Amino acid sequence: MEQQTKRMANQLEQMELTVDGMIDRINRLEKMLSDMEASRPVVYIDEDTALLSSNEADIRFIQKKVEGELDELSKLRNEQLLQGDPAS
Repeated sequence: MEQQTKRMANQLEQMELTVDGMIDRINRLEKMLSDMEASRPVVYIDEDTALLSSNEADIRFIQKKVEGELDELSKLRNEQLLQGDPAS
């Protein structure tokens, strides 16, 4: 009986340490997110990996990429209009 009690106490202690570690990680993540939100705008850099960045160079890169894609869509739309596409 004493062995079981010790084993259970050990398991409870391990679970407590695990939960404490998880709480610490969550707190660090919350702090990191609040720091990022307070510092600068945050943008997605890579959709596949869900990479976030508040680095100004990354934000400019994404803005240029979006502007380029908008320009491309605008060109395609103008081509459709010039060709008299009925869908446009």
